[in-house]
Amino acid sequence: PPSLPPPPPLPPPPPKESEWKGPTVDAYGEPTGGGSFYTGVKNESPGSGKGGLWSRLMSMVGGGGSSNDGEPDLASGVAAPKGIYMHGSSGCGKSILMDRFLAPSILPPEGASEAWVRRVHLHEFLMEVHQRAHKLRQQMPELGDPVPYLAYELSCETQVLVLDEVAVTDIADALMLRKLFRRLFHNGMVVVATSNRAPDDLYLGGLQRPSFLPFIDDVKERCDVHELQSTTDYRTLAAEASPLAELPPDGAGTFLHPLDEATGSSARRLWEALVAGSATAPQTLRLSGRTLDVPEASEEARAARFSFAELCGTRPGIAPLGPEDYLRVAKAYAVVVLEGVPQLTLHKATELRRLITAVDAFYDAQVLLVVTAAVAPADLFLAEGADSHADKFGDVIGNIVQDSGDEEFAFARTLSRLQEMRTHGYVARCAGGVSPSSVWIAHALGLDKKKKKRKKKEGEAQV
Repeated sequence: PPSLPPPPPLPPPPPKESEWKGPTVDAYGEPTGGGSFYTGVKNESPGSGKGGLWSRLMSMVGGGGSSNDGEPDLASGVAAPKGIYMHGSSGCGKSILMDRFLAPSILPPEGASEAWVRRVHLHEFLMEVHQRAHKLRQQMPELGDPVPYLAYELSCETQVLVLDEVAVTDIADALMLRKLFRRLFHNGMVVVATSNRAPDDLYLGGLQRPSFLPFIDDVKERCDVHELQSTTDYRTLAAEASPLAELPPDGAGTFLHPLDEATGSSARRLWEALVAGSATAPQTLRLSGRTLDVPEASEEARAARFSFAELCGTRPGIAPLGPEDYLRVAKAYAVVVLEGVPQLTLHKATELRRLITAVDAFYDAQVLLVVTAAVAPADLFLAEGADSHADKFGDVIGNIVQDSGDEEFAFARTLSRLQEMRTHGYVARCAGGVSPSSVWIAHALGLDKKKKKRKKKEGEAQV
């Protein structure tokens, strides 16, 4: 096996008299709730003494002054093989190629960290980075820019970083990507990534995008960029061919519509079958420094039930959910039932973005998602109307994408994933384990009966 690379250069000592200031509100002046620590902050008036939006955002990810203060030159970094950046439309095969790349082509060297080769969704990786930066600030209040220290730690842990679904809509994430990956590339890290967008199309229309452009240049220098030009969405093809797609609501369907009495009754029966008589009650999940209330769940069946308002909506007096919450739900439960999804337009763009983030988290964790909705999956989003936040606050910043084209682009991936999550193959993978939840999934959706019938047919064929 290859030998471990030399350690990256030590970071500079922290400047004195530095103070950590994390945001308490999002881009629209509302509480950040559960999500990224760095969703965005309100701009302050010139006489407030608190600085403008840009300076405060720069202070969150470290540094200030010029956009490339103290950042190393890639040419002077550790020599390493080029990575790969694959991009293409939803369902064109990027994830399958990534699966084949990882198993078994990468062999960590003897004695290397367990994370020497690591695969992670970009949202989850950035969440971790922001949390680690926050922890460093708390442990060492005198610390200035945390990014050199984070880059050093990450480079010692991981040599090959495999990133799924590279997409950038958050200004603080954009700044962190630029600052962090310049140092990771300099330290010799190899990055293999997938995205629906070409590098030049990342963060289009974003606030202060010129400060993000060095990240794009670094990616193109350190990765071979390859476009998958297939126009076929294999997830949709699989959904159309799936036995589950043709079943009536009272059968094994996992996406039920419209929102009428029959659909509600079918959803209740399916929930009862999925929990298989186990006790259900409200539960509380613990996250870093706060809690997340789940309205109804079965701990034994690892199943949770939410209304759309509870999972993706904005409720008075309750912080809205964000990426960290959805990742926690996906880790805690094997089954999520989401009821009452309306047809969404740009008037509900914030709720749409939360739904997109939740589906990403559930899909990556192989969670069985049962949905009741007003319309079929393909009709869930209509690109019409105006974002009420944009009307109220002007510039659309923070984790808010810039126009309806971005919304349509992002939802295309979600639609593709929702289609695959309805297929027999996806549901069978969710029910493929030996936990009680797996057994109950198979029973509730009739997969155990299908398996018995298949075995019987195979036996008759052998005879």
